[in-house]
Amino acid sequence: MNAPAKSLVAKYLGQLAEMTSHDGIYAYRGQANAGWEVESAAYRRLKKGKSEAESKAINQQYFIDYHRQEILEPARMNGYGIKNGQKLSDLELLAELQHNGAATCLIDFTRDFFVALWFACQSYKDEDGGEQDGKVFVLNTNNPETFRSIEQNDMHHKGGVEAVLNFQTREQEKGDEGKVSFEGAPSYWHWSPHGMNQRILRQNSLFVFGKPNVDGELMKKITIPQAEKSDVLRELEMLGTTRESLFRDMPGFANLHGHEESVTLSSPLENFRAGNAAAQEGELNKAVGLYSKAVKNDRCYAEAYHGRAIAQFKLKKYEEALRDLDKAISLGPDKAAWYRNRGIVKHFLEKYDAAIGDLDKAIEIAPNEAILYWVRGYIYTKLDAESARKDLQHAEKLAKQAGDNELISNIEKALSSIGEASDDV
Repeated sequence: MNAPAKSLVAKYLGQLAEMTSHDGIYAYRGQANAGWEVESAAYRRLKKGKSEAESKAINQQYFIDYHRQEILEPARMNGYGIKNGQKLSDLELLAELQHNGAATCLIDFTRDFFVALWFACQSYKDEDGGEQDGKVFVLNTNNPETFRSIEQNDMHHKGGVEAVLNFQTREQEKGDEGKVSFEGAPSYWHWSPHGMNQRILRQNSLFVFGKPNVDGELMKKITIPQAEKSDVLRELEMLGTTRESLFRDMPGFANLHGHEESVTLSSPLENFRAGNAAAQEGELNKAVGLYSKAVKNDRCYAEAYHGRAIAQFKLKKYEEALRDLDKAISLGPDKAAWYRNRGIVKHFLEKYDAAIGDLDKAIEIAPNEAILYWVRGYIYTKLDAESARKDLQHAEKLAKQAGDNELISNIEKALSSIGEASDDV
């Protein structure tokens, strides 16, 4: 028996389990190019046009001055520091600006591994057009010596962004003569401003910041080979993690319909037919994608779910095939072939009793189809030799009446496998 194809998402969850512990509190970041460092957009902007030596010379004070002079002061002068009648703290203003595309010190992470995996699986091509591997970074923030959570009083510290990026807190401010002690100060802050907008909430986002970039030694990494990206995205879509679900706000909707995005006005029927054509040509992954487009635009398209199930089955993705067959059968009229196919998938998953139940239903719908008795008889070889023999003999009788020599040959092989050739009928 062919082993079911292992879920790629399950594979990466397994890798994650091996590198994490129960007492950790983890944040994740996915990047489409495995060669990129984890650094803030502000740092990337400041390095732009500079030599390597000049980039290394960017110190913390220069980083702080950039945020005050280049970002915050001009933003407040333009009236962006007020939201819903309330004055935003420096951090809140930076978060709003970053949400709208500004390059700030805030580095996006998420508490949801699937979200990071989705970002890591986005397409990215190098200058020569070669698709790049992706990477998920795994960061344990449960280390007070290195990471500290931003509290409300830190956000509204009278020293503003300067105090935060210098790791000054109100508690430290109470020291001798107001002097700041850096003893025990963290290297990074993390902040989860879930009340700010829907995108942050849906992506379970948090910001990590303090230094211009995150030290690579603090993170574990999972590499996603470029050849697996599209398959992982399809699995994540089935699990509910999609572009639409992650960017469900006005800017996200606008970007989804920007000038660089392709337009596909094909109907569900056209995608279904194209999926059938791709499947016939043996382009099974392409077929799965086309069937997925069909059901995305018509959630009740039973035939498209069935078509995708058959393609998934041929790809040895038996669990995915079973889910699609369950959906197709729940939506469509009773079809013997669909129950037969679900029974076959359950057989490959070694769910023999459930498989027999599906074949019983198929035979109830089409009691004179030889192939149904052959399939049920073959499954019975795992459970009950006498029931298998009875079904196979009946299948042989029907196949001879229909003149189906290929099926007769297969039935004879099955009968011989249980130790008795068929009697002449």
